Amino acid sequence: MATATATTTTMFEMFMQNIWRLIGETRYFFYLANPYETMFPDMNVPRYVSEMFHVFIFLAFIENIIRFCRGKTIIRLNDSIASISSGLVQDCFRFV
Repeated sequence: MATATATTTTMFEMFMQNIWRLIGETRYFFYLANPYETMFPDMNVPRYVSEMFHVFIFLAFIENIIRFCRGKTIIRLNDSIASISSGLVQDCFRFV
């Protein structure tokens, strides 16, 4: 019984750490990143589109929740699919 509580606590802590990391990464969408975090001495730049994909999904989900709570219709599925596809195509055709 004690191991189940310890596992649940560990899973909860892991969930909270991922949520705070996700919230911290949303600042890249609003240009709130520190310039020194995005400067690189060589051309080895991270893949921001693929790294921010889960943040984009998170923000779209939050937007739909807010719209639902306000009594408005949720965003159409085809708009979400078009935005996600745009990001995926951009990442697929990235040249080294």
